[in-house]
Amino acid sequence: MSVLVGITGGMGAGKSTFAAMLCQQGARLVDADRIGHEVIERPEVKAALAAAFGDDIENSDGEIDRRKLGKRAFQNRSSLHELNAAVAPALRRELWRQVSEGVDSDIVVVDAALILEWGEREQFDFLVVVVADDAVTQARLGGQKGYSEAEIRQRMEGQVSVADKIAQADLVVENNSDRAALKGTAEEVWNSLSRKLPGR
Repeated sequence: MSVLVGITGGMGAGKSTFAAMLCQQGARLVDADRIGHEVIERPEVKAALAAAFGDDIENSDGEIDRRKLGKRAFQNRSSLHELNAAVAPALRRELWRQVSEGVDSDIVVVDAALILEWGEREQFDFLVVVVADDAVTQARLGGQKGYSEAEIRQRMEGQVSVADKIAQADLVVENNSDRAALKGTAEEVWNSLSRKLPGR
């Protein structure tokens, strides 16, 4: 029987990096962001997105321009609701399908920003929330991904607050330092999770 671990956190906190480090230790990864990239290209989802946000959200190759979609979808709660209505059902079905494929793995890690927004906290044996100071996350998002302060603020406002995430966490990982420090924390968490496996 697997231990199912949810990894979540705000934008730029480093949750995906932390999840990848747990997988380097031997966990099986289910990446909601990667699934989302696949799902939005499905014809029925793409059609729903075009109806909600305009045909011009497709680029010259016929693929969804995720940056343009994000700018429109995160303008307000109404547009964010339209995004979730179009994408979330298919994304969640595929995510849980992949989780079910990993039942033979000792530890399955789900890297997903919206675990709490989906109301699925109770599905997980262990929830890790990765956090970082605002200045750190803005520097990462601005420098690495080119997000403006307005875009960062819009996207963060569409998620459960960091304080509420922390309140529901089994473990909070602070990621204000470098990769070496985060890797050390990942190794500690891995050892702790391994001790929770049945028969250990």
